[in-house]
Amino acid sequence: MLSEARSDDLLYVADGSTPNGYVHVYSYPKGKLVGQITGLSAPYGDCADRAGNVWIITNFPPEAIEYAHGGTTPISTLSVPAPSYAFACAVDPSSGNLAVTQDAGVSVYQDAQGTPSTYTDWAEPMRCSYDDSGNLFANTSDQLTELSKGSSGFIIMNFSKNETALSNVQWDGKYLAVEGRPGFGKKGAPAPMYRASVSGSTATIIHTLTLEVPRQKPDTTGSWIADHMIAQPVDRGKHVAIWAYPKGGNPLTLIPMTGRDIRATMAATVSLAH
Repeated sequence: MLSEARSDDLLYVADGSTPNGYVHVYSYPKGKLVGQITGLSAPYGDCADRAGNVWIITNFPPEAIEYAHGGTTPISTLSVPAPSYAFACAVDPSSGNLAVTQDAGVSVYQDAQGTPSTYTDWAEPMRCSYDDSGNLFANTSDQLTELSKGSSGFIIMNFSKNETALSNVQWDGKYLAVEGRPGFGKKGAPAPMYRASVSGSTATIIHTLTLEVPRQKPDTTGSWIADHMIAQPVDRGKHVAIWAYPKGGNPLTLIPMTGRDIRATMAATVSLAH
């Protein structure tokens, strides 16, 4: 890792190659390669907290590994009780709790440590996100769910869009951003994103935007919203696209993915410098 990385906002891109996966680290939003975290076993997901620390979700065995902003040495490692694989994560800004999606449900670690509480209300959740009040949202391919703060289990939300191909969910600071899957095999096919207000168990769409990817193949990898922009790997990991948010449309820039052994990009996360 270059020394300048610690003072830069950073973009972490997880490459889920096995057995020796990598996390590629770029300056954000300029896209200069500043380092790599190596020797990871199938890193499928990543997420950052408000302090800039980054959690990497790996498999074989499933683990959540924490790194300081711009660091390459783990500062914490948690075992994930996944029968097969772990996938993505989110940190609660109000409590510091860590949520990890896995094939059998969602595991939540109080204060991002110890043994988690695992919720098995349904199988194979994909990605998750906390709002500012500690409510946790997660999606399967066709359902939007919520674990409200203090509740004992997830509920299926009423979502005002009959979307059967959800790929991502994020809290953007005011609304829930729910991403649909782009058209497979169609160059330039946009990915729809729905900004929804949440009231009780209902998510109501108030704005729809598209993430255009000119001349590139869209992916269903995890995106990340930060500093009025959204970043996501596209074109089977050859680039990371950055769009203005919530404007969407054509990307502001396409960052060429550079570094060794780029094979299976799974998620992008932005860690802001403090």
